[in-house]
Amino acid sequence: MSENKLKSAIIGCGQIAGGYDECAKDDQIRTHAKAYQQQPVTELVAVADRDHRRAKEFSAHWGVPEAYADAAKMLSTVEPDIVSICTPDSTHAEMLELCLECPSVKAVWCEKPLMTEVKNAGAIVSGYTQRGVVLAVNYWLRWDAEIQRIKSALQKGEVGNIQKVIVYYTKGICHNGSYAVDLLLDWFELPSEMQVFGSHVDFTADDPTVDARLLVGNVPVYLIGADAREYSIFEIDILGTLGRVNVKVSGRETKWFQRQPDQVYKGYQVLGLSPQSNPSFKLDPSSAMAGTLQEIIGAISTGKPVRSNGRTALATLKVCCELAGQAKKAYER
Repeated sequence: MSENKLKSAIIGCGQIAGGYDECAKDDQIRTHAKAYQQQPVTELVAVADRDHRRAKEFSAHWGVPEAYADAAKMLSTVEPDIVSICTPDSTHAEMLELCLECPSVKAVWCEKPLMTEVKNAGAIVSGYTQRGVVLAVNYWLRWDAEIQRIKSALQKGEVGNIQKVIVYYTKGICHNGSYAVDLLLDWFELPSEMQVFGSHVDFTADDPTVDARLLVGNVPVYLIGADAREYSIFEIDILGTLGRVNVKVSGRETKWFQRQPDQVYKGYQVLGLSPQSNPSFKLDPSSAMAGTLQEIIGAISTGKPVRSNGRTALATLKVCCELAGQAKKAYER
């Protein structure tokens, strides 16, 4: 272990921790383990998983010296600088508190959502702020260059006045739906109205996949949930008065359209592909994961919050929990 490297550890040895990259044959960075491996100033020194066999398999694959079944024991023994929380959503609150109690921890990189309940979430976020521990929540789209290009276009009015936003997603409003909610809060503002008009369960009973209408400023936003047991989908359609932006292919590709005269029916305007739809511009989880870790490392030194932090993730959680709560009440009736 080099003295100038930050000791890193992962709690939870599932797909986003390292599994997605274990069989990959390319240089893409899809997981926390590979991000730490490719970052020159971090060294992954330990992993923990309640399934100790999985922890040992994970550590063997990634060349990690220590594998634990008990996260608390790992933290007290290894004394890491950065910890990734890659456990199931329902355990995030417990793991965040555990990391906050560890004196050596300077930063926590938590998978989304922040947690599954609003209760105690504010206190935990405040605890990180008071202790000066960097808290990053892995809404990786906030670090993607193409998503930032969309945000800039919206702010500059390049798409015109926004008429509607339509989101298609699967696997729970808090789990995968929160990706879209988080972007909406980053692009626009908190919704003034929220109304659920349907839901189903394709993830967990406590996290329904809802159909809902939100009013964000003067913009109606429609959340449409499909069934993850049939297929996965994540798409966002932004319809402006001057054009349209479509985030598609599960958030890995974008298409831009601009208003132009119809060449067949004179007097009408249609949407045609914009020069901005250059195929070289694609969402890039690899650079986003690397960029997230780089920003976390910088925040340890500067004390500045990262772009997806405890405060922003808490705002996202509150919206998602309100929508989930409405869906549950409707079901109970």
